[in-house]
Amino acid sequence: FNLAGNAIKFTNNEDGRKGRVIVRADRVDDGSTDTATVRYEVQDNGIGISEEGRARLFQAFSQAEESTTRRFGGTGLGLAICSRLATMMGGEIGCDSVEGEGSTFHFQVTYRPADDTRTGRDVSVLQDLSGLRILLAEADDNRRAFLHRYLTHWRAEVVDAEDEAAFSALSDAAAGAPFDIVVLGTGWDMDGKRDIRDGLRDRPGFTEARYVLLKRGRSVFEQIDGDDTVVFGATPLTRSGFIRAVAIAAGRASPEIQHQEETETMERVTAPTVEEAEAQGRLILLAEDNEINQKVITRQLDLLGYAALVANDGQEALETWRSRRFGMVLTDCHMPEMDGYELTRSIRAEETDGRIPILAITANALQGESDRCLSVGMDDYLSKPVELAKLKTMLAKWMPAAGAAPAAAPAPEPVAAGMAPIDPKALTALVGDDPEMCRQLLADFVEPSWRYIGEVKEGVRSASAISVAQAAHKLKSSSRAVGANELADLCLQLEAAGKAGDWEGIGAAAPRLDGLMQDVEAYVARQ
Repeated sequence: FNLAGNAIKFTNNEDGRKGRVIVRADRVDDGSTDTATVRYEVQDNGIGISEEGRARLFQAFSQAEESTTRRFGGTGLGLAICSRLATMMGGEIGCDSVEGEGSTFHFQVTYRPADDTRTGRDVSVLQDLSGLRILLAEADDNRRAFLHRYLTHWRAEVVDAEDEAAFSALSDAAAGAPFDIVVLGTGWDMDGKRDIRDGLRDRPGFTEARYVLLKRGRSVFEQIDGDDTVVFGATPLTRSGFIRAVAIAAGRASPEIQHQEETETMERVTAPTVEEAEAQGRLILLAEDNEINQKVITRQLDLLGYAALVANDGQEALETWRSRRFGMVLTDCHMPEMDGYELTRSIRAEETDGRIPILAITANALQGESDRCLSVGMDDYLSKPVELAKLKTMLAKWMPAAGAAPAAAPAPEPVAAGMAPIDPKALTALVGDDPEMCRQLLADFVEPSWRYIGEVKEGVRSASAISVAQAAHKLKSSSRAVGANELADLCLQLEAAGKAGDWEGIGAAAPRLDGLMQDVEAYVARQ
């Protein structure tokens, strides 16, 4: 977990390269003894580490470079502890890295077979795929390798195709060895996958084939175009979910039985793709600088049947609005570069093809905020944290979902006052009754929150009250979004003190941040 956390921390989407972290475990002994040696690897394509930095990586209080500490934080203790743990387990740990290209941290441990071979989970969901011939068409090398291993482990015969040229060549030769299943991965958009499927149905070697189409989104199954296709949400990609999708396509598993509970809690309305929504004039532009709020609101929109593009500030939102066709703008009021008010003024000054609805999303509940929103040209506003039911009502008012009306969102229950670090009812009111999504949002909340606390401390050290206020505002907003109400209340006090230059108030509130955040982190770890 420490190595994976480091990999995520030091890997970003930069210079047109999509950040990626891969965690894998392989048995590396020959199986000739009664023990098993397993090699664990955590691979990233992040900043990488110089040779000099690697030489001192596993020493206590050491990171690769001083600039790394300044940029990413941390004490350097984690790797030293990992090294000691690996040694205590009779194993070894190491790192291979190329600066600027990424790193692979690895360790090996030898195990004895367990007396009790029960896994503690239901393994019946992993199906036997023996006898199936599968064409795996996947453009991403790493994803294709993992999918291939999953399929062959469950005894399928797999033929790989990495692009359309290879795919076409394989399809020409399929008449003598027909395929049972065709898996279409990330090399095509959903329309492209459907076109390929439709073109193959009458070709020799594919007349009896079934199809698995991988798409972005959670692991929910959906039968389309009769009974020969399963659409699998592969973000994140899980082995059990993928194998089950293939088994469903092959007729060896029943989605109605295995996924009834998940479908009940997950499915509302199938959201269109960005391209489909844009073509309908129903694409939503979300302007929001807080990453936790971005995740919460885009999740809410997806549940309610809407597609959205995210901009990180007002200037980026304006440029995105100029380049695409949108049906609505949801904007935070207070953002860097350009705030929501100026964004609205700019859009109103430039728009020529009718008036686009602009809705404010604001954490500022002060009296008069709604009047200010309307005065600059906004059409309506929502207060943060935005509850799912209220968002549904507002969207239905200004841009109803196409087709069937969305299923009713769970009504938010009154939030009782209390001292729990996280109010689970508040989080459920935001994203619906999806425990896995709630856990993911809480996990995503922890790291940036410590960063904001670090910014508060830096503001105190540099005697910048406005910096304290700005950092407290960011932490307040994301804390409200996940139901960390006590932490959010403290941030509200700190923000007000910072804006007023009240150093006595700052001095009273700031030292309490660490303790409250530690309580939140402990709560998240228990989920």
